Amino acid sequence: MQEARFSHEQYDQLAEPTVHSALDYVAQTFQANNRPDPRYDQHRKLAYILQRQFQAYRNLNPTEKLQKALTAYIL
Repeated sequence: MQEARFSHEQYDQLAEPTVHSALDYVAQTFQANNRPDPRYDQHRKLAYILQRQFQAYRNLNPTEKLQKALTAYIL
């Protein structure tokens, strides 16, 4: 999913929040049809494989370092 094979051509790669949102929609459909949430194991914890997958996405796409704002005194 991260390789954006099923997305529009303008997307080269999807970030972790996008993939997470897509899985949320899939789980919502399962729950709407009285099925168990496929993201969680029997202990209601996020499935181990998904934890690892999301962590890998975060490692591949680190967040940008934000630049500190100038104070009013300096301006």
